[in-house]
Amino acid sequence: MSRLAVDKIVGANTESKIDIPGHVVQVQSTMITGTITHDQTTVKDITGLNVNIAPNSTSNKVLITVCIGACGRDGNGDLVFNIVRDSTSIAIGDTGTYKASFVIRASSEVSGGISFTVLDSPATTSTVNYKVTVQQTGSGNLKVGGRQPDTAFASPCTITAQEIAA
Repeated sequence: MSRLAVDKIVGANTESKIDIPGHVVQVQSTMITGTITHDQTTVKDITGLNVNIAPNSTSNKVLITVCIGACGRDGNGDLVFNIVRDSTSIAIGDTGTYKASFVIRASSEVSGGISFTVLDSPATTSTVNYKVTVQQTGSGNLKVGGRQPDTAFASPCTITAQEIAA
């Protein structure tokens, strides 16, 4: 049986960049531990729940995972979440009033948590920003990262971007 033993493998052009198809090239992640509130039906960025990544190749993919620890609203209604690449929502439905990446039915005070994953093809080597937005389907107050209407508990929310070599 043959054996290959090396101390270090380096890229031919850039020492630190070796892309093996299907493998993770880099990981960027952000976690927020505070809460955000919103009292309108308009779309709101979840402050701090964003991540930047600069792919090594235009053919590489980016695997985005969003975890919402808890959320709630006063009364019953839907919390509509979108994953946004730069200024474009990705992985959304193509019909309906609310085109969403994922939806949580919030029934009085608390719902959650949820995790959503999507494989994106940004086709660039420039820095890409991924963020999460939220809106509600009716009037009232919403909270992401905790229970509405009090501060009895809080839970973290995360967004992780993993570059996958093509």
